[in-house]
Amino acid sequence: MIAFADDTPLAAILAEVFRFGAGESCGKCTPCQRGTPQLAAMFEAAMAGGRIEPGRCADLLDALGAASLCGHGRGLAEFARAVQTHFPEEWKACFS
Repeated sequence: MIAFADDTPLAAILAEVFRFGAGESCGKCTPCQRGTPQLAAMFEAAMAGGRIEPGRCADLLDALGAASLCGHGRGLAEFARAVQTHFPEEWKACFS
């Protein structure tokens, strides 16, 4: 469980979840081993005013969800897709 304040930006939550996920990865599959740190870095950059390439993010999430060897990577991708579905305005704000 990860707790956040009500005013925590979505990019900060996503960065923390992917940072944590990268640390917990067993490293046996490339999408999880390499994709989760890249996703964490993307959302950390968004918090600092950087811009995320939507296509690159989508590609990483697709690879993470489709090619991870276990539920860890697939679950991280599913989490991001759920955020995208249920909080579309906040999701879009990460990319502007």
